[in-house]
Amino acid sequence: MPNQLKKSATLIISSALEKNVYSNNYNYKIILLKRNSKMRSSPNFHVYPGGKYDKTIDESLDWLDIFFNTKQLSEIRSNPILLRKRFFNGLINQNSLGNLMISKHDDEKLLLPLEISYRLCAIRETFEETGLLLATNKSSDNFKETKSKILTNYCKDNLNDIKSWHRLIKKDSSEFINMFLKLNLMPDIFGLHEWSNWITPIHEKIRFDTYFFTCFLPSVPSQELFDINKDEVDTLELYTPSEALEKHKHKEIKFIPPQLYEFNRIQRFRDFDKFSEYSFTRQNYGLHPWLPKFVNNGKIGLLPGDYMYETIKEEGCNSTSIELHPLNSNLKLNRIIRNFEDKSKPMYDVICNYDFDEVKLCTRIL
Repeated sequence: MPNQLKKSATLIISSALEKNVYSNNYNYKIILLKRNSKMRSSPNFHVYPGGKYDKTIDESLDWLDIFFNTKQLSEIRSNPILLRKRFFNGLINQNSLGNLMISKHDDEKLLLPLEISYRLCAIRETFEETGLLLATNKSSDNFKETKSKILTNYCKDNLNDIKSWHRLIKKDSSEFINMFLKLNLMPDIFGLHEWSNWITPIHEKIRFDTYFFTCFLPSVPSQELFDINKDEVDTLELYTPSEALEKHKHKEIKFIPPQLYEFNRIQRFRDFDKFSEYSFTRQNYGLHPWLPKFVNNGKIGLLPGDYMYETIKEEGCNSTSIELHPLNSNLKLNRIIRNFEDKSKPMYDVICNYDFDEVKLCTRIL
């Protein structure tokens, strides 16, 4: 029987470089964390900020006091279905967004939508790991924003305060809500865009159901705004997609498959604005969970879109044997390749061949 899935959320943070500044032909960099060797999951690997979902915090109705005024709260409590409508006025395409994320909520009950809870999780975990606070001032206009914010001047002026909150929240995550109440700020949930949903393969001991979000910062955050959680993270680094992939190729950094695949997907976007536009627009297509199916004794991980994916059953798929590179060049491959033999090469490689089933959109924006 497969091990139980743990919910989690992660955040792909892209920061724009200064105007007309390019690095390896990219005008933005992405934040990566190197997890320390004591971590139970993915020690010494480079990952995006993020972590485990906490139902008591991320689904707490106390967030309503932060997002809505007294009059709005009164209306929502008398008619709970208004809660989803109020939130979704700030999110693209109410009908399609989060098709598979959405829980079967009873409209008679007042429950925080999972589309919001997972965003709160991603922002909370990012703050716990990096000290970077993704927040906005309280305003109804924030429900219409599509770019992420760091209140740079506010954070600089209140740096000691925020770092004190960071130390407190590392010990007690429930204080995350209190921080926003005390500082009179709002988590910048509307600057986060749904990107992908990865599920750890069934044969792994520790398994996660992880939602990936993107967010786009107008500039690279100042180093003083970071406050790294050394209990979990060794270093925080910023790379362009090509730099990250090159370092992985030369074994200077290590990626687990989702991070490696996402960088291969992202590397085609060299322009910050085009990447952010695409990320915002692709939400129209909703999310579909990706569960890699490993065959050939764990050497090949099939992904949705691969011509073999639907033919392989999850149970017992590890012992199934298929060709790594079939002779028929017309067959579509979408795969994780695991290296067991050659120590000179990275542990993982990918054959990235997936476009969210939206070819016209890709062509228009790229």
